[in-house]
Amino acid sequence: ITLMRDGERIESAVDLSLPPQLVPWYMYDKTPSYLVYAGLVLTPLSVPYLMAEYGHRWQRYAPVGLLDPTMYGVLDDEGEEVVVLSQVLASDSTSGYEDINN
Repeated sequence: ITLMRDGERIESAVDLSLPPQLVPWYMYDKTPSYLVYAGLVLTPLSVPYLMAEYGHRWQRYAPVGLLDPTMYGVLDDEGEEVVVLSQVLASDSTSGYEDINN
């Protein structure tokens, strides 16, 4: 890009690439990862997950707390991700929480 500053012509390079997104939109050739801990099933938030949970119109029906990092989240540190509680399995440690779901 060429700029004029104080009457002087300056050439400068501008990076127009998008910043890495916090929530992946596509997961080609990857199986979804999850962690089961004490009956709690945790999984990274992704657009395929939102589509599976809220359908084709996930942008309308998903909770705002999930939409905000999906639409506007920027990856600041390598390995950073948003994790959601996707399911509660019935066990002694989750007694009383079995009915919690998306």
